[in-house]
Amino acid sequence: SLISNGAVLKSSKTAFMILPDANNTSISGFDIRISDINGTGIYVNASGCRITDNKITGGNIGIATDDFAKNVSGEIIIRVINNTLIVRNNITGLNGAGISINTYNPIVSRNRVTNIVNTRENGTAIGIKVNGIGIVSDDLTVSVTDNYVSNVKSLKDSAYGLDIGANSIFDTLTGLDVGGNVVKNILAAVEAYGVYVDVFSLNTTLPTIDVSDLDVSKISTSSNANAS
Repeated sequence: SLISNGAVLKSSKTAFMILPDANNTSISGFDIRISDINGTGIYVNASGCRITDNKITGGNIGIATDDFAKNVSGEIIIRVINNTLIVRNNITGLNGAGISINTYNPIVSRNRVTNIVNTRENGTAIGIKVNGIGIVSDDLTVSVTDNYVSNVKSLKDSAYGLDIGANSIFDTLTGLDVGGNVVKNILAAVEAYGVYVDVFSLNTTLPTIDVSDLDVSKISTSSNANAS
């Protein structure tokens, strides 16, 4: 566990890199400042990690995980990162995404993500992206609740306040909760979404999807034709 009382940590690229064998790592209470536009605040590549009460400013992605599948010299390598907890982080002033994770049984709650502005060609801006990947024989739940997301802009492509996926392949999708989120001021040149939910279940009946108590406002594109 790395626990701080607001210590400032400056980094050009990645402030914290949690390696694959560092399961159950906790990072809490840091003031992380990233100077490189391609940098990442906290990169999670292990299971059971808790990322709480941090402030992250600058860079491309505030909190990220590794891809669950990679092509390594022609061989597809699949890794399952599970039980990731991301709570009460304040993330602002980035150009890609505040939070972007692929994980099994994620919990993302009470985070504040603001001022995500992407100026790149084909550059998507995302407040919070959570992809729940069910590739083991167990129950899958995805919980993204009570977050505050505002001022997400893509000047040349698409923008999402929340982009939530639940993909049940070898398991049972038992719960998907995206309730209680506040999403405001999402602006894009091509397509703009307040809350985008994409659910896939190969072998099971879909559960109840909770989208209650959402506060979504001011979603717009240059023509408003592709704003949802």
